[in-house]
This record gives sequence, C-alpha cells and structure tokens, in this order.
Amino acid sequence: MVKINFGELENSDLVVDAIYEGGNVGNLHDEVLSKLLKVGNSGGIRVCLKRGKIRKPAYIVLFSTTKETAWPDELDESTGILRYYGDNREPGKLLHDTPRKGNSYFRDIFRDAENKETRKNVPPIFIFMRTGNGRDIQFKGVAVPGRIGSQLTQDLFAVWRSKNGQRFQNYEAYFTVLDINIVKRDWLTSLLEDVSDDFQYAPIEWKRYIKSGIKAIKPLQTVNIDIPSKYEQLPHSKNDLDILQTIIDAFSKNKACDFEKCAISIAQMFDKNFLGSFRQTRPSRDGGRDAIGKYRIGTKNTSISLECALEAKCYSLTTSVGVRDTSRLISRIRNKQFGIFVTTSYIAKQAYREIIEDQHPILIITGRDIVEILKSTGISTVSAIKEWICSTVSRNS
Repeated sequence: MVKINFGELENSDLVVDAIYEGGNVGNLHDEVLSKLLKVGNSGGIRVCLKRGKIRKPAYIVLFSTTKETAWPDELDESTGILRYYGDNREPGKLLHDTPRKGNSYFRDIFRDAENKETRKNVPPIFIFMRTGNGRDIQFKGVAVPGRIGSQLTQDLFAVWRSKNGQRFQNYEAYFTVLDINIVKRDWLTSLLEDVSDDFQYAPIEWKRYIKSGIKAIKPLQTVNIDIPSKYEQLPHSKNDLDILQTIIDAFSKNKACDFEKCAISIAQMFDKNFLGSFRQTRPSRDGGRDAIGKYRIGTKNTSISLECALEAKCYSLTTSVGVRDTSRLISRIRNKQFGIFVTTSYIAKQAYREIIEDQHPILIITGRDIVEILKSTGISTVSAIKEWICSTVSRNS
C-alpha cells in the first residue's frame, strides 16, 4: 500500500488506492485535501477554480465518508461506477441553492458532457474516501459524468427526501472512474492555469474521453481475488479424510511415478474431455511436467485438441504446495498449452495468489477435489480406494 506523508502532500501525484496521511495536531490543520489539491477543508463536493479572469472549475473533488446512511455514496470497484449524492442534504433550501453550489456544478458538468462542443468544459473529477484512520484519506480515481450505455438524464436526477416533516430534493448522480493509475502533478498544476495547453499533460484516457465521449473510455474495473483457504482445499469428514490419507499412504515411499498415474486418472474423471493419451515424462527429465496430455473442445465430428501439462504432488495434509512447486509447472507451459496441478494437499496462499493474479492457465485439483471427484464416480470407501489404486497403477504400468 502506497502511503504519502502529510508533509509531502503539496508536491505529490495522485496514485489510485494510495493513502494520503493527515496531520497530528488535532484540528482542521490536519485536513488533507486543502494541502493536496488546494480546495476547501470541508464538504463533500469541493471545487478548485482556475486562475485568471474566467473563474471556471479546474477540477472537482468528491469526498465521501461512506457513513451517511441517508445518502449512501458507493463506488462499485468491479464496474468502476460511482453513485454520489449532491450537497443539498438537509431541508430548507432549493435543489441548487446550496452554500458551496455543489449541485449547480453537477448540473453544469452533466449538461456539458452531453455533446462534443461543450465536453471540453468538463473538469476532471477526483474521488476520495475516508479510511477511518484519523484524517487519512484514499484516492479512488479520476471520474467523468455518466455511465456507458446510459443516458445522462438517467445518471443525474433529483430525488425527494423528508426530514423532520420537511420535504426537499437532492441530486443522485452516477460517474464512471477512468482506467488511470496515476495523476501526475504536472497535469494538476496545468489545470489551474487559464491556458489551453493543460491537455498536453493529461492522461491518455482523459484525452480519449474529451475527444470521443464516454462510449470510448475504458473504466477502471477490478476483479476480486478470492484465494481458497487451507480449510476450503481439504476434506473434513472422517470418511473423506480416511480416503485421502489412504492415497497419501499408498504413495509415501518413493512412488511418485505411481501417484502420477492416479493423478492422470483423476483429471480424466474430473472432465471426460481429457483424452486417454496422457504420456508420462521421464522422472529425471520431466522439466516441471509429470505428464503431457490433450483436451478436446468440440464434438466428435468437429473438434480441436489443446495440449496440457500435468504436475502431481503427493504431500501430507500438513505440507502445502508452495511457489517453488507451482513455478516449475508455470515455467514449462508452452504457447497454447495449459497446466493441471494435482495434489493430495493444498496450495499455499502466496502460490495460489500468483497463479490467479498473473492469470496463469493452471487448473488446480487439491485434496478435497480429489475426494469429491472419486466419490462422484462411486469410489467412496477406503476399500474401494485401495482397489482403484491397484487397478490404476497396474493398468498404466
């Protein structure tokens, strides 16, 4: 996690998900955004105006605590869509009659975003969220008005609320966060000047938006990485543990090659499209691959076959498969191949994370999967497991 010290705020860039630390005096002097972006020290919608005669917005900051239940601002990081409510959050004023004119700015930028001629007037919108640690805040990205495939009239609209018997209106607005990882200080500085050359310092995705509109942008979208725990990768019932332990015991004494035969059989039970032509590699020259096989896509009459490499590790229930083990298979996967890693144990968190984050084409079969695959074919007792092991090893000898 990138952290920016309070004393470095005035010269720092904006980095997505970086933490910008507040001060420790104990008053408003500790506030971050006024130092970082020269905006006010309070409020949700904060506007920084350009220098010069024409005082139009250089950029807008949207800040949220995400703690106001009546106004649930929310950033969906999987889609890059931000829902943000305007600044008329209390009764007693008209929709646009707010002290900081936040709703008026919303109205203007959504109007300017509607066509190419006025889109150049839309200022960058910087999104920040409170972290919950003192005055520290987190930068969530650069946003533009609206959503891809949606009408702007559907992305900015007034909603009614009632408080203490008084009804009033506020804006509900939707923005899209652009795929921009870092905002350089050069661009922030140029935006403040009332000149036409601020565009040259702008990120590519911002230039694309100004030229072609929201239909041309790439949103900043993330995929949540769910790493299965050790508990999730291993069986738990006594019968299932006995089945797995029987397999481990059968291959515990220098019988790795025999376990490879069973691993091949397990892969073929798992998916019938794994063809029966797996070929074990020579033990001393396996190059990180215990077997090479093929996977068929299509029908019998029209199909293609993808080559796959299989690695098998018969480990105890307490011994994890680490990065060193998985890296051997990853490094040996050739172009247009994918890998299968079969283990009686479980994949350690770091090894699993690297496979997922780096998008390595590896199919993982752990201890729990092995038991479930065998049980799905009727092999569900210790005696049946022993019989299957003997049959599989002798058949492939």
